[in-house]
Amino acid sequence: MLIRTRKIKSFGKYSFLEKGNYYFTKQLEIEEGVYIGPNAQLSANGGLRIKKGTIIGPNVTIYTSNHNFHSENMTTLPYDKETINKKVIINECCWIGGNVVVLPGTEIGFGSVIGGGETVRGIIPPYSIYVGGKVIGQRRNKEQCELLYENQKIYMIEKMRKYENIYELWTKIFRRP
Repeated sequence: MLIRTRKIKSFGKYSFLEKGNYYFTKQLEIEEGVYIGPNAQLSANGGLRIKKGTIIGPNVTIYTSNHNFHSENMTTLPYDKETINKKVIINECCWIGGNVVVLPGTEIGFGSVIGGGETVRGIIPPYSIYVGGKVIGQRRNKEQCELLYENQKIYMIEKMRKYENIYELWTKIFRRP
């Protein structure tokens, strides 16, 4: 990870960031059990919240602002110095495939799956499967997802707890008097 978690607005336990580029991190909120894959490009100047249990694949880009190119008062081309910020929210337990681009103002609903290479914008309903530039359906295991979430059976939390237990055992065995 290239950034220090103290520079992030909030950073949850059992979360893990691979090496990538993270900008405007004081507007970046990462909840518990989040994984962000290698080579991520996250720009949080408009606000970015990634909720509990979300997995983000490699080479994902998330934008939370855009240059102003619509203004009738533009002073330069192709856009002016003003930026338009729009918060991005990725809700709990989403799976964002590799090479995805998330545009400003997007909200991805609970348990949604975004296929690799997609460009996502707007409101994606909970449990959606998003492929080919649109929602093509909902997860068939919605009830199972709800049950697992209720029981806190979240992949990264389970995985990191296992390593935490190994670390605790290791420190007990090799602790110096």
